Order: sequence, then structure tokens, then C-alpha cells
Amino acid sequence: MRENELKKSVKYALNHAIPWRASLQSKFPEDPRNALAVDLLKRFSNEAESMTEYQLGLLDPHFSWADEFWHATLRTVVRRVGYQRTIRTFDDFVNTLVSYLQQVKAAA
Repeated sequence: MRENELKKSVKYALNHAIPWRASLQSKFPEDPRNALAVDLLKRFSNEAESMTEYQLGLLDPHFSWADEFWHATLRTVVRRVGYQRTIRTFDDFVNTLVSYLQQVKAAA
């Protein structure tokens, strides 16, 4: 059950960013990062459905529907997709999210 909620949370954040990035792509057609971001967000959203046990294991200790750190950090990382060169695969996305979550918790 918790796995499904974690997947839903990640998928929701990714899907929520797609129209926003597409609007930026229309507004700034000369910036190729927005088109890349839309493509990556769509791909990552599909991959979120079938997260591996390893990926779930990395994210699970940080996940809670009630935790604003989770939601804020997830939004931050989603917004970096297509702009941060180190996020090219879904594994990169998960690892970046975990790294940011660890930094946020350490600073709190």
C-alpha cells in the first residue's frame, strides 16, 4: 500500500510539471531545455509506475504524504529535470531526489 502511494506521489509531481514545461516550451521555443524536460518528464512518469524495489527502498525512508519536506523537495527536483545535466535517466532522478531529501533533513 505504501509503495503505491509513493509511486502515486512521484507520478503526480511529474505529470503536474508536464503542462507547465510545455507552456514554457511555447513561450521560449529557442530554449531546447524545455522540450527535453517535457520528454524526460513523460518518460519518468511512465517509469514511476514500475519503480524497482531498489528505487522504492531508497525513497521509502523519506516518504510521507504529510511531510512538506517530501513534497517541496520532490517539486524542486522535478523542476530541475531537463535543466540539470545529471538527471538524464529515472535512476538519476531518484538518486538526485534522495540526495536532496538527505540535505533537507540534515539542514532541518
